[in-house]
Amino acid sequence: MWSKTFWIAVCLGMVWTNSLAQTVDPRLRHNLYIIFDGSGSMDDEECSAPYTKIEVAKKALITFLDTIPADYNLGLYVFDHHGQRELFALGQLERGSLFDKISAIRAGGSTPLCSSIEFASTKLLEQKEKQLGYGHYMLLIVTDGRANREAELPASLQPVIEQGIIIQVIGFCLSQSHSLQKMVHAYRDANSAQELVTALSEVLGEADRFVDFGDWREFEQLIESGEQVAARNSKTLAQQDSQSYPILISVSILILTGLVLILLLSRRHSPGNRSREE
Repeated sequence: MWSKTFWIAVCLGMVWTNSLAQTVDPRLRHNLYIIFDGSGSMDDEECSAPYTKIEVAKKALITFLDTIPADYNLGLYVFDHHGQRELFALGQLERGSLFDKISAIRAGGSTPLCSSIEFASTKLLEQKEKQLGYGHYMLLIVTDGRANREAELPASLQPVIEQGIIIQVIGFCLSQSHSLQKMVHAYRDANSAQELVTALSEVLGEADRFVDFGDWREFEQLIESGEQVAARNSKTLAQQDSQSYPILISVSILILTGLVLILLLSRRHSPGNRSREE
């Protein structure tokens, strides 16, 4: 009986220590916010026949989301037949409910990229403030067309990049290069269903590799990318937290030792033990 109680106490101590360690640095969580284009042109079958582009894109997105690591917060914004809206608020991924919402997207409407970028970047910056500037922040745009207010894209993107948010774009079934190509950190073309799946799968692993900003002089002064800033901040926080780990281990050992002593004393003073001593 005593042995069983002892091991229960040990297990409880290990669970407590593990859970405490997991909550030491929640500020280091990764954050990915996706803007998904469900505009009217996504109802075409160009480069996706016999399926529409929206059907192919939704399936590829669900496949991609199924690979998101547990330490990621995810947000999803969509514009489609129902208008523009946040489909999933930035937070821990709930795959079941999110997949159902993605399946319900219907192609229709225009391409309000500027307002979508402004909304998504606001959510990322709010989360960055909650995490005290630590962690990683990425905005992914999946689109098959040009923005409604294309001339306003630079004004929408520049402040976002300057505040340390990585922006990646996947152009799906585009006959020519998208205007975003020279304005973001990474741009990929996808001209088939398989290429779209591949492009999405590369997003997380290639976050720190950026395309040349080309001739867009407004961004030539961006010497330090948001990913580098985040990496430096994460290193600083990790150094601070590493100093606290020995304290946590010591506290855990003291708690376990105390439990063992209590169990030993209770066993020694139990009625059975007293009767044997007499």
